[in-house]
Order: sequence, then C-alpha cells, then structure tokens
Amino acid sequence: RQFSRLGPRLSFGRLLGFYYGHVGYYLGQLHIFHAYYALLCFTFLATLADGVGLVEGMSDMAWNSIKFYFSYYFFASLFGTMLPLITCEIEVKGFVRAMTNMLLQLLCGSILYFSVQSRCIGHYLSNEFAQGGATYIPTGRGLTINHVRFHLLFTSFVLPCFYPGVELLLFLVVSQFLSSGGNLQGLVFAAIVPFALLFAPSLFNPECFSIRHARDDLGAFIHWLGCDGDKGWLSHHSSLMKKKALSSLTSVLLPSKELIVSLFLLIMLITRMTKPPINWNVGFVLLVALPLCPLAICSVVFSCWLLISRCLTNKPEKPVALAYHVCAALILAELVVEAVGLHDLLSSKWNHLDTNDSTKIPSSMARAFMLAVIACRYFCWRVSINYAAYIIAAMEDNTQIGKHLRVPITFGLQVLRLTAGSLMFLMDALLGILIQCPVLLLALLPAIKQLHFFCLFHASSSAVLGAQNLADEAHHHRVKKLKKTARRFSIAPRRFSIAYHGSFGKAHPGQKNHRVEYKNQSSQSVCQSMA
Repeated sequence: RQFSRLGPRLSFGRLLGFYYGHVGYYLGQLHIFHAYYALLCFTFLATLADGVGLVEGMSDMAWNSIKFYFSYYFFASLFGTMLPLITCEIEVKGFVRAMTNMLLQLLCGSILYFSVQSRCIGHYLSNEFAQGGATYIPTGRGLTINHVRFHLLFTSFVLPCFYPGVELLLFLVVSQFLSSGGNLQGLVFAAIVPFALLFAPSLFNPECFSIRHARDDLGAFIHWLGCDGDKGWLSHHSSLMKKKALSSLTSVLLPSKELIVSLFLLIMLITRMTKPPINWNVGFVLLVALPLCPLAICSVVFSCWLLISRCLTNKPEKPVALAYHVCAALILAELVVEAVGLHDLLSSKWNHLDTNDSTKIPSSMARAFMLAVIACRYFCWRVSINYAAYIIAAMEDNTQIGKHLRVPITFGLQVLRLTAGSLMFLMDALLGILIQCPVLLLALLPAIKQLHFFCLFHASSSAVLGAQNLADEAHHHRVKKLKKTARRFSIAPRRFSIAYHGSFGKAHPGQKNHRVEYKNQSSQSVCQSMA
C-alpha cells in the first residue's frame, strides 16, 4: 500500500530513501538483520575453524570485529535511529521532558520491541517477494490490549523471530564457549537481538508474569502440541507446508542462509575429521549430515500405521498427530544415543593430560569437534526440511503421475511429509518449552508482575484498577441517563433496547425500533489507554 502510494509521486532516489514508509525503509529493516546475522555467523564459523585446528588465529580476528562494531558504533547507530523522534519530542515537550521520556523508553525495553518489529518487517517483506499473497489487514482503531496465549504467540512469531533467534543464540554461545578473546561488552550488546527475538513476544504480552497465566500458557501449549483438530500443531504445520507451493522458482533456487552455513560446516568436517587421529571417511560425515535415520524411523512407523489403518478401516488413512508424536519421540531417543556415542568416540581420542601425544587431540579441540558436528547436523537438517517441503508441494500439485508409479510415489511423499513434520514437531516442542519455562520461573519472583506492568503501561496496576472502577461508574451513570431520556420521549419499553458492547460512546437511535447501540472502545480498552 505504501509502495503504491509513494511510487507514482516520488523519484527513484527519493523512493529509496530511509524515511518511514518508503521502500528503502522496509529494505533497510531486512538488510539490518542480514548484516547482524552475517557478523555473528562469521564469528561462529571463524571460532569453530580455529577450534578444530583448521585455521589458527581466526577466533581472535572475529572477536575483534565484534568488539569494534559493538562499541561506540553501536551507540551511534542507536542514537541515529532515535534522532528524529528526539527532535520531535524536544519541539513538542521541551528538552528535559523529551530526554526523560527517551530514557524511560530505553529502560522499559523499547530496544527489544523495535528489534522484533524490525525483524518482522524484514521477514514479511522477503516473504512477499518469495510467495506473494499480501493482503490489507483492517486492524481498526479500538483494539483492546489483552493477554494472548503463548501457543498463539508461537504460531505468529516462530518463523520471523524464534527460529532466527535460536540460530543467533547458537552462534553467540558457541563462539564465547570456544574462544578466550570475547569480552563482556561485546557479548552483552551482541546478545540484545537474540534475546529480543526469543523473549520479547512474551515480555510485551500483558500479565505474562502472572503465575496463573504462565502456568496456563505452558499447559495450553502442551495441549496445542498434542491436539489433532483445526487449532492444533498439525493444522499449523499443514498451513506452513501449503505456503511452500506458492514460492517462486527464484526463491527456491537462491541459496538460503542455512544452506551457506551448512556447506561451510560440511567442508570443515570433511577437511579435519577425515584426517588422523579421528579418520572418518567422507561417507560417514555425509551420513551424519543427512537425516537418513529419521527417514528410516518414519518409514517404519508409516508402514505400521498403514497396516493398522487398513485392518481397522479397510482403507489407508493419512497419519494423525499421534504418528508425528511417536516419530518425534523415536528421533529424540536416536539423537540421544548418537550424542552419547559421539562423546565416547571423542573421549577415546581425548588427551586428558594435555601432553604432546600426536595420537590424541587436546580437550578444547575435542569440544570444538563435537559442537561442529551438532551445528552441522542442525543446519543440514534445516536445509533438508526446507527442500523436502518444496518437493512435497511440487509433487502434490503434479497430477500426471503414471499408474504404476502412483503408489510408490505417494508412499514416498507421505514418508517425506512425516519425516519433515516429525523433525519440525520436535524442534517446536523443545523450543516452546525452553522459551516458556524461564517465563514461568521469573513469575515466581516477588514484585515481578508489578514491575512488568509498570514497564508496559508506565502506571501501577492499582492506578489502572482505580481508573477501571471510575470507567464502570461512568458507564452505569450514562446508561441510567439514557433510560431517563427514553422515558422522557415516551418510547415504549418493548420497542427500546440497548445493545451494550461494553463501551463509552454516543447513542445512535435507530430509525425503526429506536435501538440504542454503543460501538466504541470497551471500558477495559479505555482504562488501558488512560493508564
């Protein structure tokens, strides 16, 4: 909408300016995330390459870049983005009040909010380029502010915020764990965006630190994972898979961030782990990278499901949520067994005494090898899931399948769908629980609920409760006055009704039955606006 309004009226240079609402503003939000991702990803890969002994000295160079960018340049960038707002506030409210408001906004977490906002703008802009289908959402002007269940937040923010937040946090934690050159200042400022992407959707949810709401949110999330209806996880996953069919060929062929990172990690593992003292072959490294074991597990489970459904209903049925749960549990058990085996393998090559034994590797290098294998598996499996979704979308749209090939191709597609869905279910379940559990633990702290309320609304909960009581009294007084007015004009009681929508507002008598309606904000919304 903004593009169509500004495009016919502005020159190309003005159109790409970084003003709010211009094309350059939206593209800038996308590239800000790309630059941040590239910086942390470079630090992560350089630290791993130094840790496994591939390129020595890379870790210190990468952390020097972190120290450089997250120093006074970070504050200069932050001040530059706030400068237009600061000048407007100074002109309207004066210097002292404007500076006080800016400081209060920063202390109340505005930088977390705008980090999530910037990421969401970039995500949906790139989605529009890849898939299309953007529509105008009539948000209205009288929206109430209520607590939203965590599973609803999860469905909205899992793609734009939670998945990138996990990857950025992985980059930062591994880089700090393997490197001795990291400093506290660079680590704290670099962790702002990963923390915001993971926890800001919950932090800006009213009453998220209420013990009752936090407990109920975790229970509702677990129920959502196991629900088999239209409002469960399986329906959410199916809707995401259907969107893959709308992707353009360009977006499919362009390499994703996960593909680039996985290629670097594969090259690193093949270069180092095929040499003494580990002596893996290339095929074993590719076996670690590709999800072949989950594919075999899902093939067995789907075959059993077909036999059971054919025996019970005399016709094969598509797997329900229970099949995804069983496959995810078996894959989790297989991952635990592989992690234990990898640890035992590296422990046998581990130089516990840190002596000059050429047949052993130092303890720091063994940890780097293990983290490299885990990271390689994560990113390779993410790429496999992504391209599996493209294959499923392309094959299901192609109805011209040979008669003799229809059964094996259908079986293969269902197994592929079950494998991708089971891996996504496992990741969503672990991610959601790891996000919500810290919120539940923080809710146990005293006065955390009142502090969170003040940071959101800049008022105490008692003041808002008093404003709500005043609003209710004003509403009852207004209804009583309207009834008195109706009796004054001798409107028959049976022809007079009040369609109460819980709001202040003007009365609009109907033309036929003198119906009085309230169609403005609810009293709760008005109280929150007053707060």
